[in-house]
Amino acid sequence: NYFVVYGDDVFGVLGNIRLLIRMKLYEIEEMLVNKNFIRVSKYCLVNIGKIEYIKPAINSKLDLLMKNGEQLEVNRGYYKDFKQALEI
Repeated sequence: NYFVVYGDDVFGVLGNIRLLIRMKLYEIEEMLVNKNFIRVSKYCLVNIGKIEYIKPAINSKLDLLMKNGEQLEVNRGYYKDFKQALEI
């Protein structure tokens, strides 16, 4: 579903399972460049196909509801790239 950084660790989230990944987030992003993953914040990389709902938020941000029920946020710095990836 997505990759997220907590402290110094990177976790891959698959449904309700979190897996510790022994790579940096930018390394994962480089591997998945053409695989429907998009960076939504400094700490998070999301699979576009696993987004259930996108809701506008204040300050040019977006809230994402993932299919596993978790909520993530698209930060302002990644907003334009995210919209471009979705072809909005």
